[in-house]
Amino acid sequence: MGTWGTGIYDDDVSSDVKYEYVDMLRQGVSNEEATQKLINRWDTEDIEEGPIFWFALANIQWDYGRLLEYVKEEALKHIRNKLDLERWKDNKELYRKRKEALEKLAKKLNTPMPEEKKVSKYRNYICPWEIGDVYAYEIKENKEYEGKYIVFIKVGKEICHPHNECPIVYVYNKIFNKVPQIEDLKDVKYLPQFYVVNAYKGIYDNILYKCLIDISIGKKRYIKDCIYIGNIKDYIVPQNENNNKYGRGGEYLCLIEEFEKMQIKFYEEWKDVNYYMNY
Repeated sequence: MGTWGTGIYDDDVSSDVKYEYVDMLRQGVSNEEATQKLINRWDTEDIEEGPIFWFALANIQWDYGRLLEYVKEEALKHIRNKLDLERWKDNKELYRKRKEALEKLAKKLNTPMPEEKKVSKYRNYICPWEIGDVYAYEIKENKEYEGKYIVFIKVGKEICHPHNECPIVYVYNKIFNKVPQIEDLKDVKYLPQFYVVNAYKGIYDNILYKCLIDISIGKKRYIKDCIYIGNIKDYIVPQNENNNKYGRGGEYLCLIEEFEKMQIKFYEEWKDVNYYMNY
């Protein structure tokens, strides 16, 4: 657990509890349900992290006018037993500051909380494209390719921050002079989502082909600019693609406002490389 101060939110556990609680309220989860989900998710019986959990939850619930009685009692119990102070005993100054922070919290929890604070709900975006839908995007910001088209096919979806449903696509490795027909894509490979060709050293196994387009609120205009071509139900799935589920997964994460720039960059890197796609 990372700790950077003696305040109620000055460590990884408490800051995460605070974020997760508010995040759930913004999703429309009730106070009681959000509380139970947090209790189920965290080890509230842990000697070190348990008290920190209750301090953070009680504090944020009080601030939002939603402090549950049993949450308050758990926090006060851990303040009274002083077990949390054990980890500070080797530094008198930090011990004093932490003790003051907990005493201040206890005093706060025993005063009337403010009126229930209004929570603004997320305006989550859900991409309307179906699996297999093929779209063309007209290039606007690159002088060399201006007026030509990047073409891609949706093959999946994933949640991007905060809770937007975003498309996962394969991008075709060709810049089209005009909007193509479905049959024009038959022999076109997918564009690797990686800009250092030499990293593969001629061995084109485990290539990263998928691109997760991160669409945040206010960026839907890019989606509206895409031209629907058709749907390919039996699209090709490369057997030599990277499906390693590290980090976000086996996809390149691309902000939608950078999609054009990055795909042209990848295209210029890979257009003359004779890589293969195993089907």
